[in-house]
Parts: sequence; C-alpha cells; structure tokens
Amino acid sequence: MACGPGRQTPARRHVDTGPQHRFYTSCNKVVEPQPDGSLILRLHVNDLGLIKRWVMYWGAECEVLEPEELIAMVTSDLKAVGRIYRRARTR
Repeated sequence: MACGPGRQTPARRHVDTGPQHRFYTSCNKVVEPQPDGSLILRLHVNDLGLIKRWVMYWGAECEVLEPEELIAMVTSDLKAVGRIYRRARTR
C-alpha cells in the first residue's frame, strides 16, 4: 500500500471487533470503534487508487467517508459493475 504523509482517508467498516480481528497494514492508522459495532479506520495514504481497490474488496461492508475524490472513484466503479451485470441479465 502506498502509505505516507498523504491524505487521510477515513472509511467505516462493520466488523467483528473481537480480539482475533486486526487490520494488517503498515500505514499510519487510527481505528475508532463506534457504538453501532462499526469501526472507523483512518489511513494516511499517497495513492487513492490503492485504497479504492481495498474498499472495493470489502464491498458493502465498507463505506468511504472522505475524501470526496475517493467517494467519486468508488461510486464510478460500482456503477460500471452494475452496468456489466445488467447487460449480462439481458442476454
């Protein structure tokens, strides 16, 4: 992952917060447990593209909170995936 002093990119993820759960990343990170059982993970990264792929891996279990540029990148990819599956259904 392209970690560094770059932008902070918070994302929320619903997870099992038991002791077996860990986020394995070398990035400077802050993990904030939330009352609803989710975690807010704040990473400082230099490459939003790498974080976008990480977010896409988690799918609906992960929500990007900011920056707007990353939200737009994820939204664009999800719309493209939706188009692919809509076309597949009409064949």
